[in-house]
Amino acid sequence: MTSEIENEHKAPNGAKMKQKTGMAARGIAGRSIASRSIAGLLAAALLFSACGAGETAKEPTPTSASSVDTEASLSVEEKLEEGIAPVTSDGASAESLSQEDAPSDTAMEDAGEENTAVTDPVEEETLLTPAELPWSIEDLEKLGEDVPEGARMPDYFSFSGGTGRASISCLYLADHSVLEQLFSLTADDVLPGEDDGMYAMIRFDSSHYDYYTIDGLTYYTAHGEDSSYALVPAPINRNIDLTGMTTAMSAGHEITYQIYIGCAEEGSGISAVTTAGDTYDVLDDAPPLITGLPEEGELVAESGLLRIFSYGNEGHLIELDTGMADRFEELAEERMQERSPYLRPVIKYLLVSEDMEIPAGMEKLLVVVKLPAESIYSDSDAAHAAIQDLVNEDRLKTGDGLPDYRSLISDHTDLLLAGGVWLPDEPEEGETWLELADTMTTLGIPMFIDRSADDPAEEADQIWLNAYKLLLS
Repeated sequence: MTSEIENEHKAPNGAKMKQKTGMAARGIAGRSIASRSIAGLLAAALLFSACGAGETAKEPTPTSASSVDTEASLSVEEKLEEGIAPVTSDGASAESLSQEDAPSDTAMEDAGEENTAVTDPVEEETLLTPAELPWSIEDLEKLGEDVPEGARMPDYFSFSGGTGRASISCLYLADHSVLEQLFSLTADDVLPGEDDGMYAMIRFDSSHYDYYTIDGLTYYTAHGEDSSYALVPAPINRNIDLTGMTTAMSAGHEITYQIYIGCAEEGSGISAVTTAGDTYDVLDDAPPLITGLPEEGELVAESGLLRIFSYGNEGHLIELDTGMADRFEELAEERMQERSPYLRPVIKYLLVSEDMEIPAGMEKLLVVVKLPAESIYSDSDAAHAAIQDLVNEDRLKTGDGLPDYRSLISDHTDLLLAGGVWLPDEPEEGETWLELADTMTTLGIPMFIDRSADDPAEEADQIWLNAYKLLLS
């Protein structure tokens, strides 16, 4: 028999309160927290498809816990050997699933994508640790999704994780004074995780999320017609791990996301916003703003097809005009451009040190290259000629044609130099480029396209050499 679960705890003012979760009514009695990663599954799917190995296995259904456990325990290479073909980044298997075998849109809504951990279906009761809050789900529902007086909007918000079907937003930020007005707090009340003095109203555009977990504490959600939302601690200007429990599938699953809430800090000189993703039609004339980098950038080199911007010691931005809008009209569609940063007329590469934290979701706008690159693959004769004096041979492997994706993984490749020949000249050549772009996006291996031979500038060779010096620094 189902009944509502009540979590009893003490509010900061000492009064006991009960927060009704309504989870049992949804058939969720408890949580078995056994996380697994979907990233390897996605990578293996594309590798499997590209290599043409084995037979296509059906995508595990959400209720098949045993098959999920078995596959999750295998490495990418082992999956290939076993002939397992998991889902690709667009939700299809390595070969097309039949309509009968394909999971429903609802079941796949939050099944997980790259860098996303999803638990197995919940079976055993596991104790959660509810955050001690002076408000209940009913209070949140009365508050709704409107911005209260005194609250502010973040300067920048982004996230990573999930399938892309459920989106996350930050409705507003509320400091302690705003929370005092909303929930009759006092200045002496201390809330969980309030180190930065802010709470954020985090909203999923899906009504299937029952709670979020941050730093081991659980925050239960209120629900709108097509939304789930809750007030959670909001450390600003850094990535926050957030786990959301969704009931969109036949059993409850926890999905790990990262969110980033950016707020300008007066006098810091560091940008809280990103304008680098505002346009991809033409090369920028002035250095765009990038969250976490200095506001003052500098154009240090330009040619007919390249722009190089410097942000001091914090990083560089290289912009490359692919000319694809003229070559392949389908790639000019917004839907295609959102599929991969390599499918835009201008590809933008953000070069930063390996230890620099990049805001979650930045990889949707820019190709992030962490330096130094220790293992490099090149199929471009022009690139090889340019860099042969810049890199030790033990860091560089060369080939001819599309790379062997197995080798890229086993060699821990962290930079691919590809010839401009792979950019499509004719519509029928587009599928090869789509495969390469999708695969490199899923594997997370930066791919730099060499178009030096097409660059009309007189000093093009030197500008491209400068770009390679930065990439290999």
